[in-house]
Amino acid sequence: MRIRDRRVQTTYPVRLTCQVIGHPIPEITWYKNETEISQDDRHIFWDDDSNFHTLEITHSALEDSGCYMVTARNINGSVSCRCSLVVDKGIRAYIAPEFLRGLDTAYTIHSGGELRMSAQLEAYPSVGVVWHRDGIRLRPSRRSIMTLSHDGTVQFSLINVTMRDAGVYSCTATNIIGQAETSTKVAVTTAIQDQLSINESSNIMITNPDILYSKEPLFVTKPLSTEAIEGDTVIILCEVVGDPKPEVIWLRDFLKPDYYKDAPHFRLVGAGPQYRLEIPYAKLDFTGTYSVIARNCHGEAKAVISLQIYAKEQGKEEQMQKSPHGKVLTLPIIKRELRDLRCCDGDAVSLECKVYATPEPPLVRWERGSKIITMVGDFAAEFDGETARLSIQHVYPEDEGEYTCVAYNDLGKAYTSACLVVDDGRELRSPQVLLRNDTSKRSRVCPPKFYAVPHNRLVQEGETVRFQCAVVGHPAPWIKWDKNGTIVTPSTRISIKEQDDVKILEIIDVMREDAALYRVTAENDFGRIEASARLEIGTNLLVELSEPEVPHLEHILHLTVVFFQLPVE
Repeated sequence: MRIRDRRVQTTYPVRLTCQVIGHPIPEITWYKNETEISQDDRHIFWDDDSNFHTLEITHSALEDSGCYMVTARNINGSVSCRCSLVVDKGIRAYIAPEFLRGLDTAYTIHSGGELRMSAQLEAYPSVGVVWHRDGIRLRPSRRSIMTLSHDGTVQFSLINVTMRDAGVYSCTATNIIGQAETSTKVAVTTAIQDQLSINESSNIMITNPDILYSKEPLFVTKPLSTEAIEGDTVIILCEVVGDPKPEVIWLRDFLKPDYYKDAPHFRLVGAGPQYRLEIPYAKLDFTGTYSVIARNCHGEAKAVISLQIYAKEQGKEEQMQKSPHGKVLTLPIIKRELRDLRCCDGDAVSLECKVYATPEPPLVRWERGSKIITMVGDFAAEFDGETARLSIQHVYPEDEGEYTCVAYNDLGKAYTSACLVVDDGRELRSPQVLLRNDTSKRSRVCPPKFYAVPHNRLVQEGETVRFQCAVVGHPAPWIKWDKNGTIVTPSTRISIKEQDDVKILEIIDVMREDAALYRVTAENDFGRIEASARLEIGTNLLVELSEPEVPHLEHILHLTVVFFQLPVE
């Protein structure tokens, strides 16, 4: 349960209550206008055994008006939700919604431009405002922003307008007394220079770094002389390019490769352009001079380094820890994995993990769908050398997906991934961490079980839609997707993906014939479960809603488990 917008008269008490679950038990913090609230004579925090948390303002004042936020945080991340509190002097009578200033009669906007519409209304008590285009309800997204100010001003903004955005727009305001509506017609004209099709995830970009080219062998990264303690694992890294690909050999003390009496202790790794020599459990007599030679038909390149191995308990450990060159460079490792997280549209969330490497902390980047996330707008990243955190201040439905934290240095990289599931704001569910596979703690026999189920989707032709669920079981269940009872097979538009417990069905360039009931079935030797979700195409929605269909028994069984029917607006 989330905190909700409230309006109260001065001097009256007001309570903001939410329900939060998580493991470990999360810590709760309250904020007003992004400033943390401390408990005092007027602000009281309390909770109960049912995971309800309440902020009570015992004697409200005009200055208590503002945006309130509650954040629940544990070692796996955080989730937040917000509400608006309006404190006024009160009015004597209820007022049905009335538009003092309606929308303009018509708007004309160039393709690729920005559409802005506003109106002003009066009502008491507070109203709910809904926007429609050609009868289809509009939802907030990174392209469209809908606001309602305390003075009754409603605004709708849409960026990167396309020809598909043309139509009749209406704004409907409703409270317990009545309802009012204002509408307008929006025309979209072709701009002088048409923009490319809009990427809904505009905060994501792909980077293609230039790769150095050389015919003759050339060291892009030369190996470095290093020191280590007896028993350490030593890794000597280099990067060599050449055309054709050069032959790379490692030599010790300038002896021939086949001369080494201790050759089994050395591991040559890499097929280019990165190569490395791994020496596990280094011995004292491995101290010496090492060289790398790269040859092809155009020439030869050579690099020479020294390796010094020290005996244990000779006082060198502390010296090497203080020296930036004394410790052996190690591959990054993940000390604590990301955890799948579920939230609602409009929440604030953070994903956290712990990474480690020596002698310096690794570099960290965040990805979604194998594309690097640019930290702008609602997205922000923090890294203190150990804990990496990705924060999303305002979650939209299109933010749903798999997020990956990549820790990397010159030796390589390590990564951890988690799924962010975004529920429709109309479905009031408590935020929770989704459990990942953990075969060490799971019983030896476990029938399939859903921790997250696919949800109904409403899209327009040409867009991309994704159904996903999280399911566990032992033995691992096999997964099958079907469309109206017919097995779904991958194609150029349809892909089926699996990432640990998360199962995904993705359809790009949605067409009208894709509208159907999609079902996912999970089965192993000890049980079988299924979940369903319906895909609606915007151009067909009005026809289907005009003649509601009585659910069949099959649909009723789905409803009791995982199926949520789209309400008629």
